[in-house]
This record gives sequence, C-alpha cells and structure tokens, in this order.
Amino acid sequence: MGYKAISKFFSYIAITLTLILCAFTILANMVDSFPPDEHFFINVLAFGLPFLLIINLITFIYWCIFRWKIAIFSLIGMLYSIPYLNRTYQFRSEQEIITIGPDDDLLTIATYNMSGDHFNPTKMDSIATRFSELKTDILCLEEYSPPATEEDSVCLQTSFEEWPYRLAQIQPEYLPIIIFSKYPITNPHKISFLPEKNNFIYCDLMLPKTTIRLFATHLQTTSFNGEKANIEKTMDPSNAVSDAAKEQVVNNAITHFKNNFIYRQQQVDSLHTLVKQTKEKNIPTIICGDLNSMASEYPYKKLISMGLKDGFVEYGSHIGNTYRYFKQLIRIDYMLYTSDLKAVSYRTFNWKMSDHKPIVMQFKQPQKD
Repeated sequence: MGYKAISKFFSYIAITLTLILCAFTILANMVDSFPPDEHFFINVLAFGLPFLLIINLITFIYWCIFRWKIAIFSLIGMLYSIPYLNRTYQFRSEQEIITIGPDDDLLTIATYNMSGDHFNPTKMDSIATRFSELKTDILCLEEYSPPATEEDSVCLQTSFEEWPYRLAQIQPEYLPIIIFSKYPITNPHKISFLPEKNNFIYCDLMLPKTTIRLFATHLQTTSFNGEKANIEKTMDPSNAVSDAAKEQVVNNAITHFKNNFIYRQQQVDSLHTLVKQTKEKNIPTIICGDLNSMASEYPYKKLISMGLKDGFVEYGSHIGNTYRYFKQLIRIDYMLYTSDLKAVSYRTFNWKMSDHKPIVMQFKQPQKD
C-alpha cells in the first residue's frame, strides 16, 4: 500500500471522527430531552461538554489549515454550544451588592454550601456577620453544621438573631439545609430522597407587599472526585492489586457514577413538578442551592426549560464558578427565578470557609398584582 493510500485512509478516519465529534456535541447540548435513566451515555457527553468543545476547537484549527470544508463540522458543534457558553462566561464587569443608602425596595437573598462536618461557633458567627454586612434578608445554607449541644444552640440563636424566622432540615439521615429569614415563613415543606441523604426544602415568605416561594436545594453529588481517587489508588503500581480487583473497582465506579446521575434526575424531576405547579399559580419563585450539576447537564437544563431565569446569565460577570477547586472553573450552585421577579445584581464571594462560594442576589421588592 502506497503513501497516498495510507494518507487517504487516515484522512477518512479523521473526517469520520470529526463527524462523530460534531454529532456528540449536538447531542450533549440536547440533554434535557434525554433523562439519565434511559440515556446515560448522552448525559456523560453533557458532563464532558467542556472537553468536547476544546476538542472541537482543536479540530477546527486543524481542518482550517489542511481541509477547510471539513472545518465546518467542528464549527457547527461550537455554534450549537453558544447557549452553554453564554451560561459559562459573561462579558460584563462585576457588580457590587448595594449595602448603603435606602434599601427598603430591595430584597437580598443568599445561598451558601458550607460543606460542614461539625458545629463551629466561630465559623457560624463569622458567616452571620458577613451576610449581615451584605444586608441579606434571606439566607439559605446547605450542609451547614447543626448545633450539637445546648451551648451550640444558644450560639446559633445569638449569631443569627437578625433572622428570626427559620425552616430547617436537620435529621441525621439527611444533609442539613436551613433557611434564615427576616420575613415570616409559611407553608413549610421538606422533601427527602431516602436512602440518599439529599433533599430540598421550600416555603412561602411573606414580604411587605406580596408572598414569594423559595426552594433551597441540595441534589445528589456526582462523586467524580471520590471515584477518580479510588481508581488512581487501585491503579498505582506500588499497590499489589490483582487485575480482577482493578476491574471490579472500575466497574463499581461506573455503576456508582451512573446511579448518581439517575438519583439526581429523580430529585430534579420532583423539584421540576413542584416548581411547575407553583408557576401555574403565578407565585413568584426562587430556586437556590447546590444542584451538583454544571450548566450543560440535565438537572440545570430541566429547570431552565420552564422559562426560569439564571441569575448569573442575567447579571453575573466573567467566568461562572461557585466551586473553589478545579481551578475555580465549575459552577454547580445556582440562583434561578421566575420572570415576574426583577433582579438587579448577582455576585459570588471567594470566602475560604467552604469548598463552595456563596451566591448573593438582589431583587426589587416584588409588588402584589
């Protein structure tokens, strides 16, 4: 076989792979139509969409140099991903949270995953002080550390006395969530997903001129870091592990990874149903918390499909990130809201009291129709 024949053969392979890459990228962007329990592979593609886009860019540059007509397919994949890119980066300056002057017409809401393991009075007092300085009206904490003793309870009460109304999920079998509010809380609900620890809570908040509904969420984690660490440890040449044991670890990781996708789907489908019912009643609604999903994945796109607005997309700046690791490139915490609410600002803060960043948003005080 001559050089030209070999070159032609590999060229055909490269073109075929480019077409497959384009198809995979398009499918990844349509993930809201493919629930994980039926289409796990497509959801894996959505999880890896940032990497697909990098490969598309590389192939686009390559084909522009050697065969520009084929570059169109890489370009199609990137153009199809523009909505995702818009949810990842915003070309605007960072906004300040308004903390001075008259603020009677503003509603400030914050959400923060604290990744806590035990109650720390100093940490809790510091968090309360920081949110007080931001004039926060409603504060949602996920994975906060519930008081373990009577002394801890007094400390919590003292630190957060500025927010007298509370709704908490603190049973030991669930990941704790709490809502602190300056406004009265009515219609409280707690939705859990045993045997998993994840859950969300929601309630109605009686504002001065109307009532809004708030969902505070913490959905199933992907456990990507944990599974990756287990695989790396097993594959380490210094560990005498049999091939059968290595295969078992990999299979377990894949199964766990898939199950977490499905658990999170079930949880967000329940959330979607409740939010949809709320929207049908024309109740202004805010969903905040840790979805444990990037903006390319099923949970986020399932919620956005109802016409909810994303605080970062509307008012965020630069790269959207709420997770302090992974080079601060990942956004898994969100503030979503219905269009009958008028937002004025969105900001995250790089506080080092958790592996997450808090989100703080401000809205105009909603008026009653």
